[in-house]
Amino acid sequence: MNTREHNYPTHTVTNQVPPMEDYNVFLTNPLLANFVRNHIPRDDSIVDYASWLGRGETFELARLANAYSPVLKSYDRIGNRIDRIDFHPAYHQFMEQSIRAGMANYPTPNGSNSHLRRGALLYLASEVELGHCCPISMTYASVPVLDKCGSEFRDIVEKLREPTYQPDLGSWQTKTSLTCGMAMTEKQGGSDVRANTTHAENTKRGFWYVTGHKWFVSAPMSDIFLTLAQTDEGLSAFLIPRVLPDGTLNRLLVQRLKDKIGNRSNASSEIEFLNAHAYLVGEEVRGVKTIIDMVGHCRLDSMIGSAGQIHFGVAQAIHHTRHRAAFGTQLIEKDLMLNVLSDMALESSAATLLSMRLALADDLALHNPEEAALRRIGVALGKFYVCKREPALIAEALECIGGSGYVEEAPIARMFRESPLNGIWEGSGNVNALDTLRAMEKDDAATNALIDECRPQLGNVETFDAAFNNLLKMLTNGDDIQWRARSMVEYMAKLLQGSVMLEYAPPAIAELYCNSRLSPTYSGSIFGTLDRFDNPKKFIDEFFPEDNIIY
Repeated sequence: MNTREHNYPTHTVTNQVPPMEDYNVFLTNPLLANFVRNHIPRDDSIVDYASWLGRGETFELARLANAYSPVLKSYDRIGNRIDRIDFHPAYHQFMEQSIRAGMANYPTPNGSNSHLRRGALLYLASEVELGHCCPISMTYASVPVLDKCGSEFRDIVEKLREPTYQPDLGSWQTKTSLTCGMAMTEKQGGSDVRANTTHAENTKRGFWYVTGHKWFVSAPMSDIFLTLAQTDEGLSAFLIPRVLPDGTLNRLLVQRLKDKIGNRSNASSEIEFLNAHAYLVGEEVRGVKTIIDMVGHCRLDSMIGSAGQIHFGVAQAIHHTRHRAAFGTQLIEKDLMLNVLSDMALESSAATLLSMRLALADDLALHNPEEAALRRIGVALGKFYVCKREPALIAEALECIGGSGYVEEAPIARMFRESPLNGIWEGSGNVNALDTLRAMEKDDAATNALIDECRPQLGNVETFDAAFNNLLKMLTNGDDIQWRARSMVEYMAKLLQGSVMLEYAPPAIAELYCNSRLSPTYSGSIFGTLDRFDNPKKFIDEFFPEDNIIY
């Protein structure tokens, strides 16, 4: 039989965009790299980690970790309760690499690591795979809570700081490194933790029995958990180990895993404590005050994670428009597309600088009360605003890419599902808006810190000066303040971002940000509405330099 080879022209692939991979996610972000290098010594380990994150194989690991979600195995084959959660090996690779890089490591005073270095690592990891960042964030944030208890939990604190990953079950006494989860939310109350009904009973034998149902617990495979429970005296904080000293499982029953919209690689669950062994953390009745440091650090991490994802979304859109042609030229050459990309790049620049500035404040706060106050109000502002901007920006980036982005093979699709997450976890928008007001009402330090951070930038851009003076007027008006909380907090967040842009970004770009975001006519609802400015293509190329990417 004669055969004939058919060469169909429809099978010739043209005008398609190569994958954005095999690049260094740190070196291709000059704004982030310059900020970090200006404040901490050169650290090649960040570059090495960023190189691993940008590999094509690593993006494939991220896809696999999310395509094959964790699976709960409640019983072994002969009926013993084991509550084991099985993950795709790709998830464990992310955990191992990120913990080894120091992402879970809460800095020691005067140590070589810093909150800024660690914040940069989290930012970079969030661009590629967000799910594994959750248990790492909680592990990092648990250290200051337990450290305040002195020698009582010193061994645990040292193991939480250990940069190795041990996923197998074991007691904290025998393992050399640990991870920590947080169990707060209950069916009848999420942010309102004082509505918790979980109860703790003192055994008078050095530990407590905790009984109750926690409605949303992420990272249930952690070695230890910090939780809140009601004692006879009031709401108190407790540490609950997953495995007891004798190697038996604690009475911590994983009832089911949550079927989440996104964040599929990370296990989230409902857990029932049934006379679970627990250890009091801090003073009885002062549970919220004891655990507030952990919440604060996790909120900053949510903001940093959103900033990283925002940058990735813009980078994906820029990459696509550089390689995709329409109507005779590359998309990036079109004026309207340049307007959209420039507007999104401005948003990303401000989110990046604000998140890193607040990570730096963490380092400086140890010896500087003004920096501690700035961090207090800045995290509430940033968690509110940056996390809210992420879903709108990722949707716009996806629109720049078009239909090829709206399929599961595209990384931007996973990012789109992830985009609302950081705005919800660790306090929604309303919680953080009210937290900002609470910080301002409690004492003047937070408000003064915000004003003092912005004041040195006066005299550079008229719109910034006008916005600053307008804020001073707003602060004197206490009428109906809770009703106005969102608009006021948004205004303060944009002003703070304008301040960090003026301090750390190129002057022309900082002025562009202020003239757009702080203008009385700016709505912020649509990207791509900038006034004409000089050489937008140059700005895009500086934001995400093409010649540093290896295809």
